[in-house]
Amino acid sequence: MKKTIEVRPSTGFVPVFVFLFFLFIQIYLFIRTEPEWGSLLLLFILSILIAFSAVVAYLLNAIIMNKKPAQLHIHQSTLELFGRRIDGEAVEAIYSNGYFRPIIGFKRHGKKMIPPMLCFRMKNSGEEDECMEALKHWAMKQGITVKYKRFPRWF
Repeated sequence: MKKTIEVRPSTGFVPVFVFLFFLFIQIYLFIRTEPEWGSLLLLFILSILIAFSAVVAYLLNAIIMNKKPAQLHIHQSTLELFGRRIDGEAVEAIYSNGYFRPIIGFKRHGKKMIPPMLCFRMKNSGEEDECMEALKHWAMKQGITVKYKRFPRWF
């Protein structure tokens, strides 16, 4: 059984922009309420620059991931997603979050969160049912559970 499905990476732009919004609110409140401009301000500005640079690095990574052509290859005992081979024995569960344009993620054994390289959406909106049926069939052969609920993932 070999099947190829066109996918695209699932990016978390909304949480990143919410994070930036709250970061700017914190800066505004700190500047407005802090009368002393000592070493505390320097520490605060440094931590904000580190957080802001992490957000920029994430956004650049998301842009680069969206430029690559992405495919999910379903083989007999492995999956290949974004050029990475995922062994069936390493997957604990397959999660599906959402009904219209769901986000699908592969949770590895012993991990609490799902990394962005193991999450995807369908490129064409009509292929969700076909992909989920293929993944259910593959998961049943591998003894992996398929769960339809929200799942913790990195940004």
